[in-house]
Amino acid sequence: MIDFAPLIVFGVLLVRIGMVVALTPVFGGTWAPAQIKVGLTVVLAAMLAPLVPLPAIENPAALAAIVAHESVIGLALSMGIRVLVAAAELGGYLVGFQVGFSYAGIVDPQSGVRNNVLAVLYSSLALLAVFGANLHHQMLRLLVATYDAVPVAAHGGVNQSLVESVMRLTGGIFVVADHAGRPGTGISESDTLHRIEESFLRGEVEAAGFKLAEEGKFLRNPGDPRDRNTPEPPQPKDEFVLKFVKPR
Repeated sequence: MIDFAPLIVFGVLLVRIGMVVALTPVFGGTWAPAQIKVGLTVVLAAMLAPLVPLPAIENPAALAAIVAHESVIGLALSMGIRVLVAAAELGGYLVGFQVGFSYAGIVDPQSGVRNNVLAVLYSSLALLAVFGANLHHQMLRLLVATYDAVPVAAHGGVNQSLVESVMRLTGGIFVVADHAGRPGTGISESDTLHRIEESFLRGEVEAAGFKLAEEGKFLRNPGDPRDRNTPEPPQPKDEFVLKFVKPR
């Protein structure tokens, strides 16, 4: 009888690596053929297999939980990397808009969407800078380090230890911005006015173990009566921006 357990365990190892390869612009992107992505994923998994301790999988439910666990970790890691290139692309888009290039667009080979010239240029330069500084090697080292910080759990659950590990990897920073509601309303007007009371949200986040580090005032509007979805007379809505950190 053929024992498929080793193949299943190897397949679990492919999940986190596959998410990083498929979603990061350095290894993935629309410009990379699917065959290259699959091949790179298998090669990396084969190289890491002797180094990463993998648990025995007892039943299909445990397998599903572990796959979900690995998918979340891979998604968080790849999105953290992807945001760097996205920031460069946004900078190029804003510069292009200011100088009038927003009317002329080309297809970005990385994202496959229509973008202005400078946005494509900035994102491409950011990607070249990543390769030029050998940051793609650092990304691979970071991927390996995640297996030490957040190992493949036998139960696959998202528990407090997993949350703490993810916070340690990301630096424990949480930023939230929303439309300010009136005092005493809590979240009662979130569906009707799309507003939330600032003190209520702050209390909920601090109850989860975060501490307020900074408060942005650049979107505040004291003149907003905060009793409507769209203020009358027409004016910008009062918005708060709060930065929280997770104490180590």
